[in-house]
Amino acid sequence: MSAQPNQGRHKPVCNACRARKKKCDGEQPTCSSCAKRKVKCSYINIPPAMLASFPWTTTDLNPFSLPMATNLEALAAPHALFQPFEATTAIPPLTTTDPWDSLLFESPDLLPPSPPNSDRPRSEQGAPLLRTESIAQDWIPPQDKTAELVDLFFERVQWYFPLFHRQSLVSAVKSGELMRESPLLLYSILSLAARFHPDSSIRDCRLNFYDKSRALYETTPHLPERPLETLQAAACISLQAFMLGDHSIASLTVGKAWRQAVALGFHHLDTPSRVVLPGITAPDANEWREQEQRRRVLWTLFILDKAMCFKAGLVHIIDSRQISVFLPMDENAFQTSHAPPDTPKRVPYPHNPTMLISTLKTLVDQKQGNMMQLIILTHSLMSRISEHMFSPVFGQDDPEHKLEKDQLDQDLTQMRLLLPRYATDLAVANHADFRHVIWLRLTMDMNTVSLHHRAEYLQMAADDGVNDEQETRAGSREGDRWQHCVVAARNTVALIRETSRVSTDLMMNPFLAASIFSSARILAIEYTLSSPDSEGANTDQQLQQRQALRADLEVMNLIFERLCEAFGGVFEKFRIGLLYQLRLDATAVRAVKAGGTRGLLESCGKWPALRNMDGLEGIPD
Repeated sequence: MSAQPNQGRHKPVCNACRARKKKCDGEQPTCSSCAKRKVKCSYINIPPAMLASFPWTTTDLNPFSLPMATNLEALAAPHALFQPFEATTAIPPLTTTDPWDSLLFESPDLLPPSPPNSDRPRSEQGAPLLRTESIAQDWIPPQDKTAELVDLFFERVQWYFPLFHRQSLVSAVKSGELMRESPLLLYSILSLAARFHPDSSIRDCRLNFYDKSRALYETTPHLPERPLETLQAAACISLQAFMLGDHSIASLTVGKAWRQAVALGFHHLDTPSRVVLPGITAPDANEWREQEQRRRVLWTLFILDKAMCFKAGLVHIIDSRQISVFLPMDENAFQTSHAPPDTPKRVPYPHNPTMLISTLKTLVDQKQGNMMQLIILTHSLMSRISEHMFSPVFGQDDPEHKLEKDQLDQDLTQMRLLLPRYATDLAVANHADFRHVIWLRLTMDMNTVSLHHRAEYLQMAADDGVNDEQETRAGSREGDRWQHCVVAARNTVALIRETSRVSTDLMMNPFLAASIFSSARILAIEYTLSSPDSEGANTDQQLQQRQALRADLEVMNLIFERLCEAFGGVFEKFRIGLLYQLRLDATAVRAVKAGGTRGLLESCGKWPALRNMDGLEGIPD
């Protein structure tokens, strides 16, 4: 016998209500909740491109040959797709006996995924979805397409997100082991790689893969069954959220992953006196490659944490002082070596901040430091600068705070002097390291801007009892610091120009977003304050400097446009932020300059109003 399906369970829920976890009446085009709150109401669409690829063998009972509905409410309506059929009617078999396909398509009524319309900005689609219905959840590409996506991950993502041992991962994907044992990790990898696939139907699924991996990760306990794969997936999810501009999800995911890593003992992997708690601490890795991947997932979370938190002065999630793990080994050696690395030559992370420079000196002197190790150390310095700039005693007459500022200035100078030429100069660097050289240099320029863009002399001038001579000296020091920022920003532009002569692909790295914006913001301030309408900006030399600044800003805007094409999300946000900065008048810009690094994202709530602005058009020459 057959019965009418329960249409109540197919009642649609709009994206906005789903994100807020509120009851939705499913009315269209606008539900009552969205109408009351006066927000955009939208429903999940199923892309027709995905329907044709689903593997049915016959057409007489193929539900996808019926007229396609445009939303879940239409799917739930009593048309032929949901009409009862005779009990003697058999469900058609799948087209293949490949074990991979039988693994993926065990349910004959499984529907393909329904990602949001990728043509619209993510911010217009509402918050990321956590879809829990059976529809559209378990589809992944066929094995050959999945293998292509894994290859794309290693070509486009692995260099700045060095999580995996390629041979091991590819083998697990081809055998179906990864889908059986850790679908969470597979979905998270696909979500990052899908944006680079030439097939638009695959690209359109990246947000579906992301939502599925998020839903699976939220169910993981404090002590996950597969620790390494779970933490690797968490890192991928956080990176995807970071690129989408969803910093709340990104930071919360890193936070949960860090707590899991601590519970498992991953933060003390290379501690001689490591405490092992039965039933809690993860057992030692079976072989050295797995142990190295454990280290790498911790360092990847470390970089994510430092890159996300410094911009807004958020408290860092990962406490660097608690890390006792070797810095990652060379990527080429990790991927190709069969013998374990020589442990005595491994360099541990300096959990004591005062040992940062000595560790860098050790790496350089022994000529064994690789680029990822140097990048980790520059991010460590970046986190210390951020903690200093956003300290609760910032601007107060605190002796320890002043000593810390001087120490950071000294460490920044020493680090620049200690970095070898192969790590900072494209002319002498190995070709395989070009992208890392760019990453390291932009991070160091951002460190300079973050530390020196401070306006303490304004606070001093406002205090009672400060005479004109003291104010003049303070202003002179601040002027010197500002010039450090301008020089660092122009160094960033020079590097972008140098790289663009060869290929902008060398800069396809989501971690560069804030670095480029920090420098662009400095140049925008300098450009506005050099206006002919401003006092003291009327000489020919100053007008030439202004023209040079505008050319630099054009370069910044163009590289943001190219990076937006690749990643969207966070780069689009900072591109709009640059345009917003350039449209401020001189009075507002002086206030921005006086606010220092601490005001980097102070006005970001106003940026979306300029979403449709095109380049520097309308900006006065």
